[in-house]
Amino acid sequence: MSSASKASKAPKTSKASASKGSKNEISNRGAATVLKTYGGRTVEPVRYAGSIIGHGSYMAARFQDDGSLVLDSLGVPVPYRNIQLPS
Repeated sequence: MSSASKASKAPKTSKASASKGSKNEISNRGAATVLKTYGGRTVEPVRYAGSIIGHGSYMAARFQDDGSLVLDSLGVPVPYRNIQLPS
């Protein structure tokens, strides 16, 4: 091999604008999302893996205050996407 092929290239440097900053900087992110509520209680999304019992695997809702799943009348966890935003 020739010495030219063994030569390492200089690392690339990016010219980030000082005003824009990093996409991961907290202050550059948008406003926080609106929290959904169910029955007057705040809910959050959680991954539900119910494939073993035939429910499938999806993002379900659970109550923030006690961590219990939001269940429908049949006892099946409610999908998070089915919970409406407060108006």
